[in-house]
Amino acid sequence: MSPPPDPSAPTVPPTTGPVAPDAGSAVAVAGIDAAGTGGGGWRPAPIDAVVERYPGPSILLDADLTPIRVGSALTDLGPGLLDAEWGWDLIEWAASATETAGAANHTSTLATDRGPTMIEWSATLLPDGCRLLLGRDVTLERHLRQALADSRQRFRDMVDMACDFSFETDINGQLVYVSSDGALGYPADALIGAHFSVLLAHEGLERTAFEVRRPVRAERLDLLRIDGTLVVGAVSARPLHDDQDEWVGARGVVLLVDPPLPSEERQPDERPAPEEA
Repeated sequence: MSPPPDPSAPTVPPTTGPVAPDAGSAVAVAGIDAAGTGGGGWRPAPIDAVVERYPGPSILLDADLTPIRVGSALTDLGPGLLDAEWGWDLIEWAASATETAGAANHTSTLATDRGPTMIEWSATLLPDGCRLLLGRDVTLERHLRQALADSRQRFRDMVDMACDFSFETDINGQLVYVSSDGALGYPADALIGAHFSVLLAHEGLERTAFEVRRPVRAERLDLLRIDGTLVVGAVSARPLHDDQDEWVGARGVVLLVDPPLPSEERQPDERPAPEEA
């Protein structure tokens, strides 16, 4: 049996649960000033280490949405950034994002010393009600994405001006792409998913430029407009292959020749219409 405790012995505080450290502790964390440091409050060291060592911009908000820690990657972009309008928008977003499951990320555009900088933020609600905001610089990514979109649109515009319509077929001969203005009087939406043969004037033709296995240029085909009129198309196309070099379809452009050429003026590579039985 244990002896009764000595009433003269000093009282030892319990060690369970967090204990606020003294001012010299390595885990003491202050409220922030313009440089991202200051006095007031404390937090466990691991979160502070995340904020400081995170390679991109980072902010720690307390339960009242007051910034209590700002990572050096953000302060290095320029002084007083959080005081700008984007900072208030970010804090307002963080309040709702952490309360909504699956909330989308938030993008801020900062006026920094190196010019406009776009930061994409994600927010995490911590057990004590604080919010951890981690960002990544997406400026170059967004500029490259916009440049790629502009390049694609420029290419499409030039193709549309250089031909009557462009197309792409899959392995089954279905049209998976038709230029936005459509083809032969058909709207583009009406042709997507249809077999390319709906555009041909004659049935039973052997392999055409819509399903080429090798590149062809200006191959002439009799085509049929939506109103039933005949027109000749000069089709240039290339085959499409997957990563295993298997044929998966064709892509090409069509330039219409109106009216159709008489049979004696047909090119040698042009297939005549099949004779009726």
